[in-house]
Amino acid sequence: MLVKGESIFQEIYRYLKENPDSIYEDQDFETAGLEDSYYIFFGEILPDNIQKAKAENLLKILNNYLENESEHNKLLNFLNEDRFITYYFEFCRLLKLYILEDLINVEKLADIGIKLSTCSSNYEEVKVGITILGLCEPENSRKIVEILGMHSEFTFYSVTSTGNWDHYNTFVFNLAKRTCGYGKVHCLKNLYALNDEIKQWIIEQGSMNVVLKEISAVLCTKKVNISWYLKSRNIGRNELSKVSSIIYYILSEDDYDIYENEDSLETVKLYIKYAEKYAHCFHDLCAVAYIEERMRPYLTDDEASSKRKNGWTITIEKEIKNKCLSILINDKWKTIFKESLKKADEPGKVYMFISEVIGLKLTFDELMPILEKDKYNIDVYLYLSEGKNANNMKQLINYAYKTLPLKKIFSGAVSIDEEHITTDCKPDICIYCILRNLSYCSFVDMELPTMALKARFPENREEAVHYLKKHKENWNNETVSKIKEAIGEEKSQSIKRKMKELLNINGTKKREYTNVSNLLVKPFYKDIYLFSTDIAGVLYRDTSVIEDNIKINDMLFLKHDTNNPYDENAVMVTDNTGYILGYIPRGANKQLKNLLKGGKYLYGRLKKCSFDDNYMNIDVYLSYKDVQESIKDTITAMDGEADSLKQ
Repeated sequence: MLVKGESIFQEIYRYLKENPDSIYEDQDFETAGLEDSYYIFFGEILPDNIQKAKAENLLKILNNYLENESEHNKLLNFLNEDRFITYYFEFCRLLKLYILEDLINVEKLADIGIKLSTCSSNYEEVKVGITILGLCEPENSRKIVEILGMHSEFTFYSVTSTGNWDHYNTFVFNLAKRTCGYGKVHCLKNLYALNDEIKQWIIEQGSMNVVLKEISAVLCTKKVNISWYLKSRNIGRNELSKVSSIIYYILSEDDYDIYENEDSLETVKLYIKYAEKYAHCFHDLCAVAYIEERMRPYLTDDEASSKRKNGWTITIEKEIKNKCLSILINDKWKTIFKESLKKADEPGKVYMFISEVIGLKLTFDELMPILEKDKYNIDVYLYLSEGKNANNMKQLINYAYKTLPLKKIFSGAVSIDEEHITTDCKPDICIYCILRNLSYCSFVDMELPTMALKARFPENREEAVHYLKKHKENWNNETVSKIKEAIGEEKSQSIKRKMKELLNINGTKKREYTNVSNLLVKPFYKDIYLFSTDIAGVLYRDTSVIEDNIKINDMLFLKHDTNNPYDENAVMVTDNTGYILGYIPRGANKQLKNLLKGGKYLYGRLKKCSFDDNYMNIDVYLSYKDVQESIKDTITAMDGEADSLKQ
């Protein structure tokens, strides 16, 4: 902890003096260096001209500071305007050039670097100081840079600015062994596997971190072949678990191509051989499960998302998949899984995946350890809401009422596009998971959907409307009142229209069936496509009856409405239960009516559909069924004649 009047360097130095050879633990490993690291790995880079302008301005201010220390406030103000990382690389390039061209007093610059590094309490100043020392390398600066590098906020600057130092790789390796969090990731990224000691450390310790485990694991495999480790070490339970962690972290990311690494086949074969004997912990379970999931012998190269290479074949995948399944059927994994879940050290999505692999259905109570660490865990909300277990859903809803910021979630309609969805929106997404799946539960909950009519997320308001539409028989006067209030505040014209329509559902939308048992046909390759058309009158039909059961490309059936008082050519469109969805528009129905009257069979294929907009579009086909029936009747008649001749 920083003592009043103590610089950042002095605080770290004091801690390390009191705790020699240790990691500097007086920092939050999950946040120290986070912003700079995310900019480096995932950030949107500033245009070159802006980076150059900022780097030139900083260099100009530093030059003035060399001559006049009263310029320090200008330096501080400039660094507080924009994060140094956003133009760091351009500044390094420019400063190197100034040093090589003797355009700056290197001795004075080094003194300023030492001062900024060791005397400042401002993070951005310290970063600039480290960068100066790394590029100038004055005497005694190595220890300063190393000490500051043990804080993850500064590790990146320590290992990138010192690239031209003697014994640079040893410097980075020593720092890697004494860092954690984002600092360790940057050490790993800049470390070269020059000898077996470093290779072994990379495999055994490289991915052991509290952040960016997947990226760390990928970096490990890019620097060292796992197969080297499996062949060169005496593999036992501990060694296997180290490899398991890397494999699990990598394969848990959907976009990783298992065929990519040159040694992937050899690695997997060796790993499975040892896993059959030594697999014993949760990471072992995860690694085997993810390998099994990536083995898809039933897919050809044309069907797979990526081409098999580096020796992989369908036969090999089948063999490895079967070995994985043999490992996974052991009942011990259920106990190991439950023990790990109690600690909730892994991401929620991993527990959901593994539970499915080993055949466990998780309850709300069993998933509470995850929610205790992250009460807005979307994976848990999604799993429990999609599970269609009434008890789990009720417990989840009660938990949501107690823990989610409902006033904020239901604070009124706003429009939030995908670009502006941040972690601040996680509670809204949790509510969305519930609303999206509430219709599939065996109980009715009117309170949450009614509240959600004023949700700030438009998707939540839409789901609320959808739910209320399906359960209008449970409405009361308060429901109608809340819908009217929501209509008055709704900003989206589309959602407002749906809400207004909601009030007109009761008593105005039709629910009608007709007998189509003799009209049901199966598609045949000789069926003839006639034309495409919208279905008329969907607006007046209660589509809530079929919304959850109908999908694009489903077959619909056409029937002449002989009792229609308004149009003698009326042709109904129904689903396979006979529920009437609407009619073929006038002007297109006469020919179809004549075909139906003549004993032909007609059907449609649903091509476009929006129940919210009361819109359905179908392709109309003439079935070959009547021809088949005619041929069958002819054959039957001929058989009858043949029998009579025999007599």
